[in-house]
This record gives sequence, structure tokens and C-alpha cells, in this order.
Amino acid sequence: MSLKRFLLVGYGVDKCNWGNRATSLALFALLSKKGIVSDFIYANEKTRKTGLRLVQRITGKCAWELYNYSQLNSNSWLAPACSDLSTLFHGIGDFIRTTPDETAEYILSKSKTNSFLKSIVHRVLACDEVVINGEGDPIFTSPARRTFLFLLSIASLAIKLGKPTYFVNSMFSGSPNSSVDSHTIFMAESILSQCKNISVRDPESFRFMREHLPSLSADLVPDALFLWRQYFFDSLTGNKRIDLARLYPYLEKSKLFDTDILNYPYVVIAGSSRIQGSKRKIINSYSNLVAKVTAAGFRVVCCQPGIGDELLEVVAARTNSCYIHGNIPILAASTLLAMADVFISGRYHPSIMASCGGTPCIFLSSNSHKTKSLQELLHYRSTTQFMCPPFPDDISAILGKLESYTSDQALRPSIYSHSDKLASNVVDYYDSIF
Repeated sequence: MSLKRFLLVGYGVDKCNWGNRATSLALFALLSKKGIVSDFIYANEKTRKTGLRLVQRITGKCAWELYNYSQLNSNSWLAPACSDLSTLFHGIGDFIRTTPDETAEYILSKSKTNSFLKSIVHRVLACDEVVINGEGDPIFTSPARRTFLFLLSIASLAIKLGKPTYFVNSMFSGSPNSSVDSHTIFMAESILSQCKNISVRDPESFRFMREHLPSLSADLVPDALFLWRQYFFDSLTGNKRIDLARLYPYLEKSKLFDTDILNYPYVVIAGSSRIQGSKRKIINSYSNLVAKVTAAGFRVVCCQPGIGDELLEVVAARTNSCYIHGNIPILAASTLLAMADVFISGRYHPSIMASCGGTPCIFLSSNSHKTKSLQELLHYRSTTQFMCPPFPDDISAILGKLESYTSDQALRPSIYSHSDKLASNVVDYYDSIF
């Protein structure tokens, strides 16, 4: 009997993002137990267009800068215009049509003349089953997120070509302002109802589906990244013990190999998937936070788990703190977070990486409910999150929580234990559906 061949969609090892990389590797490991991951559609391909590459490079750069301005300066009178122009530039040379079904038909019709669309069709045809890593793309904004439409279009294409399709490891959320686009709901419901299995990664997403997509049957399954708890964290007991000698080969290019950071109390600080304010405001706020944490007796490591957090390199230079770049080996990143005394961030997956070692997290706001819902999943006593970047009052509250967390001897073993249970749930679920 031949092994089942999987196409894994949304494989994020090509991104400068710790969460995408680590979760993708976790899903790869889970699928490899049940067959062969014969090919991938990479995360960066979710934003790829079919127009001339030079044109796409220019328009893509313009779109990003306009979007970045609108996010960092949301109170400016120019922000709405920049957001509209960003959407316009994003649409140049795009193959995404009005609906996912129309896009699937378009991909099929143009696959003989366009090499990228041809490769998509080839990858779908060559597999037995399609597994789509939903991650954080299903946010029901208006207009619909292009990456979400891409995933729905791949699902539609796979279904048209007769391939059993799974939409797993996903968040479902309204937009940051709590609105929910009804047209995107309709399109998602139409496609996802034809999938063999749907799973959401947090309780809030599950409640969202119950309210807005009641016709769909979905399983509540912890994020695949909790699987990492069963790797090199197995020897931990929630007391920050890791056999560093085993990890030395993974610590290159990380500043962790040739410094003594891991041998002293330290706090890791990162950004969020949504930071509001000008660059100067963000840098000043984080510099203030780092200075206050340092004054409290901790070494501080600023890091870049994802695009946007590179501003923390300026903060690290200003405060004479260590800075860890986003492109380091992923086990080095995970080690850094798992051995920290506390992790302060609005980043979802890095918070899971920290939690796998029992590290308590102080959560900042993000582009959805994900950091709040993660606290519920890990049984925090209260679900709190602070503004990103934090206001002066937020920083005072963060310092209070930092003192509370580091003096609570039961907290780290509790987080560690809950992560262990969630890891077992992940393994059981993927064993059952494949």
C-alpha cells in the first residue's frame, strides 16, 4: 500500500516570522507520521501575483509603504487615503477574482500560459489530499484579506479537482474594529462547507464560527505549535532546565552561542501583529518599557519574531540591550523564549513557543482576539492585555505584573503543565483525522 501524499498549503518556512516557520514545521511533522508531504504552497506565494515581476516589485513596495503608513499613523487624516491606495496597488496584476470559485476557474483556464498558475495546478493534481494551514488569515475585514481569498481559492481548486481538502490550525475573527464582513462570511461558508475537516485553534475562534458560520462543523484543536512541547522540552519540569549542550548546533547566528544571556534572569520583549502610532512614538514607548524593566533588575532581550518588529533594533541600541534578528535558527528562537523569565509581546505563536517552556507571558494587543484567547487556553487567572505600544500607565501595570509573575513559584509549572496537555491534544487530533 502506497503512502498518502499531502500538499501542505501555507508552508511558512520562507518567511521572516518565527510563528510561520515553527508552526509549519510542526504541521510537517504531524503529516509526516501519516504519509509523505510531497509538495508545498509556500506562505510567500499567498501574496504572489501574475503580472510582470518588475511591475509587481514596484507596486508591491508602494502598497506595503502605504499600508504601513496607514497602520502606524491611524489617527492621521491621510491614513484612509493611504489604505485605499494600498488596496489599489495590491490589485495590479492580480489573478484573484471576485469569488474563490471564479479564481479557481481562472487558475485552470490560465494554467497553460502562466507558469505560476500552472505550478499550482500541478501541485494539487500530484497529491492525494490538500491540507491548508489557515493560521491567522481568516480575519473578516472589508475588503476581504487577499491572503484569505487565496487560501479559499486553493480550497475551491482542490475540490474541483477531486482532492479531499482540510482547513486546519486556523483562527476566525472579526476585523480589529470588531466589524464582520458579510460577503466574506458567505464566500468562506460556501467553500469551507465542502472541506473534509475544519479545525480552529482557540476558543474565541470557535465561538466566532458558532455565531457567524453556524452551518459549519469545526473542531477546537490547539495550535499545532504546541507539538514542540514534546521535542527538546521533554526534559523540562517547568523549572527552566534545558540541556544547552544539545542545542549548541542550533544557536548559531543568534548571539545566544557566544553570550551569557541564558545564564541570568532575563525578559524578552517583542512587538505585535498590530502596532498603532508613529515610528517615533513606538520607539520612545518601547525604550521607556525596556528602561523600566532593566531598572527592575532584569537583562532585556529585544527580538524580531515577525516583520514590523525591526523597530526594536533601534530600541535595543538606544537602551544598550541585546537584539535578536528574525532570521535566526528557529530552535534558537524557541530556546530564547522557553528559558526567559517573562515574555512581553503581542505575538501569538512566539507566546506559544515561550509557554512550551513554562515562560509566563504579558500580552500586548494584536490585530485580533488571539492573545486574549491564548490566555484562556492556557488557564491564566485573568485575561488581560495592554496597548501596543504601551502607554505610561500600561508600563506601570506591566511592571507590576512582571513582579507578580516572577515571584509566583506555581505559575511556571502550571503553564508548562497546560502546554503539555495541549500538545497531547494536538497529536491525538491529527492522528484521528488522517
